[in-house]
Amino acid sequence: MSKNTKQNRYLLPDTLRGFLVIEMIVYHLLFDLCYMFDVSMPWFHGTPMRLFQLSILGGFVLLSGYCFSFGKKRFARAMQITVFGIIITLVTMVFMPSQQIVFGVLTSIGVCMLLLTALEKPLSKIPAVPGLLIFFILAMLTYGVRLGYIGIFTHKLIDLPDVLYSTPFLFPFGLKNANFRSSDYVPLLPWLFVYICGFYVRKATQNNAFCNRILRIGNRPLAFVGRQSLWIYMAHQPILYAVLWLIFHFI
Repeated sequence: MSKNTKQNRYLLPDTLRGFLVIEMIVYHLLFDLCYMFDVSMPWFHGTPMRLFQLSILGGFVLLSGYCFSFGKKRFARAMQITVFGIIITLVTMVFMPSQQIVFGVLTSIGVCMLLLTALEKPLSKIPAVPGLLIFFILAMLTYGVRLGYIGIFTHKLIDLPDVLYSTPFLFPFGLKNANFRSSDYVPLLPWLFVYICGFYVRKATQNNAFCNRILRIGNRPLAFVGRQSLWIYMAHQPILYAVLWLIFHFI
């Protein structure tokens, strides 16, 4: 990796990813308490927590898109993340069917990486600022696809036809039918467009000396956490569940 070796790796992206990992663990701890151990937390279902969840998800997807150009083995990395996402789906379907994860954040980011790997050359021909604007608008318009509409974020403009939601096979795009269930669902619409926005943010700033200096600023402990984010993601929920189970059954 040109700027991603142990010696030259930018510190800020890893630091931000580490911060997001900690936020994710906190959110999932609260989620487990609420949904798996029946702790009454009415505030967990409110708008502030929904915004907190979206900020974590959006941060991960945008940052992943931003860091796309740092890596060389992109296809291999994309396949690794996608396979790990599928493993999580299979494990949760077998052992935790009530909280199964289908097309969760890992699967979504892995597929976004695969698609951007295929589309990088044509997308690179679009200037950074217009590209960022185009894909931000697309993300904004498709935010409500999984809810059945095209709009401006939560403001509905056009209802999508019900026939689009009648098949069990279009859920990766947000077109889920009534039988679809997933406790972590990150469809390609709008999140592929958010991912590509990250790609254009990097494209817009990569030749700016000031921005590149800022990228070297960060917190090393958080950066270490950020570099282990994939493994932490795979392990944190089983560990959280085991710890909470022991607390609720023996303390």
